[in-house]
This record gives sequence, C-alpha cells and structure tokens, in this order.
Amino acid sequence: EAAASGGVVSGATVDSGGNLYVSSGGQAGGARLAGGRAVVWAGGTASGTVVSSGGLVSLYGSASGTAISSGGSEHVYTGAVSADAVVSSGGTEIVYISGTSVSATVLQGGIETAASGGVVSGATVDSGGLLVVNSGGIAAGVTVDSGGMVILENGAVTNGSIVFSGSNATLSIAGAVMPTNVISGFDTGGTTGDEIVLSSDNYSSSDSVTLGSGNVLSLDVGGTISTLQLDPSANYTGHGFYLSSNADNQLVVLDPISGPLSLGLNFLRPVIETNDSLALSGAMSNQKIFQDAYGSPSLIRSFVKDWGLLQEVDGPASYSTLSSYGGLSSGALHIFDHERSNYRILPLHFGSS
Repeated sequence: EAAASGGVVSGATVDSGGNLYVSSGGQAGGARLAGGRAVVWAGGTASGTVVSSGGLVSLYGSASGTAISSGGSEHVYTGAVSADAVVSSGGTEIVYISGTSVSATVLQGGIETAASGGVVSGATVDSGGLLVVNSGGIAAGVTVDSGGMVILENGAVTNGSIVFSGSNATLSIAGAVMPTNVISGFDTGGTTGDEIVLSSDNYSSSDSVTLGSGNVLSLDVGGTISTLQLDPSANYTGHGFYLSSNADNQLVVLDPISGPLSLGLNFLRPVIETNDSLALSGAMSNQKIFQDAYGSPSLIRSFVKDWGLLQEVDGPASYSTLSSYGGLSSGALHIFDHERSNYRILPLHFGSS
C-alpha cells in the first residue's frame, strides 16, 4: 500500500511480508504493522503507528505517537524526526546519524538507542526502561524515572540536564570522561536508592568521593580525580556520599542521608563476642554474628558490601550475619528493613552494641 503526495492512508494493517510506503507529501495515520514494514520517505508523515511482532518503521520523514512493542522497531535515519514515541516491552527505537527522537517515553522492557550522530532529546525513561547512548550519540535532556536506567557509553555526548525523578533510578557512565551537565534530583531525599555507576571502574576501598562547594561531586578513583555537577540549588546537608560496588564489581556512587539516629545500633546484639567486628573501612577476616534484639525468629539478614544494604541470606533462624565481603565506607548510611519498621545504621563500630 502507498500514500503518494497528497494521499492519505488511514488505519492500514500491514502483516508480515507487506509494505506501506509514504512518499513526500503523503500521510499515514493509525497504521498497524504486525510484522510488516512502513517506509516513510523525506517529506512524508506518519502518526499513531502501532508496531509489533517484527514490524519495522524505516523513518526518513516525520512521525508522531509511534507505539513500539513486542518485537517492533522504529529506525530513525538522517533528517528524520520521531516525536512522542512510546517504546514498551520488547520494542526498540534506534536513532542513527543526523536523525532525531523528541520526547520519547521508554517503558519497562523497552530500549531506545542513540547511535553515533543520532540525537535523543527530552526522553523519559520509566521503570524497567533503558536508554543507551553509544559513542558519538547525543542525549539532550533526559529524565530517569523510578527504576529507569540510562547508559552513557564511552564517547557519548550529553547536552542539557540529566534529571533523576522518583527512586531507584540509575545513570551508568563508561569511560574516563564524565558528563559536565547538571545532574538534578539525584537522591535528594537521601533514601531513594538512586545510583551513578562508573562502569569502566572496579570498586576499591581506596577510592573516595567528596561533595564540595556548589554541589560538585569529586571522585578519586585510582588516584585520578573527576567531577560530576549535581544540582547547585539542591540541599545535601547531612547527606553521606560514598562508594560501593554492584554485582559486576563496578564502582557505584550512593547517597544515603546520614542524619541523627534515634535508635542507634541497640536493636542488634552481638552473639559471638570473639569474632572480629567491622571497623570504619577495610575488610574483616571473620564474621560477626548478631541476634535481633526483638527476638524475631524469621529475621535472617546480612550486611552486603555490594550495595551497602542489609539483604536476605541463608542462615540460622533469629540471627543476623555481618558479611566478611569487606568494609563499609565511613560516610555511609545503611538501611535495615526490619519487619516492624525501617532502622538506619551508621557504619560505626558494629560490635560494640
């Protein structure tokens, strides 16, 4: 099927093996590509296209409101503009050199990629969604919502702000050059679980992070100093930035708030007095066993270095095990998710109380 200049195709269904061509001056509205292909040439427009099951939009003109899911793809080529696309589970949008995606939304299981020279502007990455910016790709103003992830590969270009919104959002940065953009909303509450991952660097207890004047975050990684600019207007008073690692031993910047504690450490009691306790930093040789002061038989927890959190582990009932994975940085705050409420733990001398 074809929409020539001045022609309009509305509500077409294009199955596997079929094609829809939209020429300059032509329009296609509400097409459904269930394995079929639509080619929108320069000067042509498509709106409300639904792409799934191996369907493909090859875009050289303009498109708006494309819904991409379940094996569907939209490829945005030189001179093309895709506006307000929604990329959901199993869907992909790839923006190639001199192509532009504007205000896309990437939902759970969806992937948007800015290839070299491609521009992704104003994207929002929701929970479970992923935006990948390749070397030479450009991200211009990105919002990472709760559970979303943005990956900046080595050589990626960022323009405009990078905004954390909600909780448990992740910004992953590869390479030695840090983005100079303002990073807004990063764990401003201190307990949202946001992460900045330096994927090219492995965690080392000798590395450090410091928040300086103007909310400039200074990272000393292997003796090399780099900086990230957090929102200068954000109030990080009382926050304790620290470094940890993820399951791949990549360096992770975390920011739990480290304000006054009302409960201290009294809800954990040392059970085995002879084993090592955890100092401010560094590894310990043995495990320190703690018993829950409230006597909950179902409480089985472990301090885990990778995330600096208490997580479920196998062990004897009513005991908590302080893992020997390694030390916890002195600025860290750790959240103990007890059955009755949340308890905050400062990394002091855990064996003392």
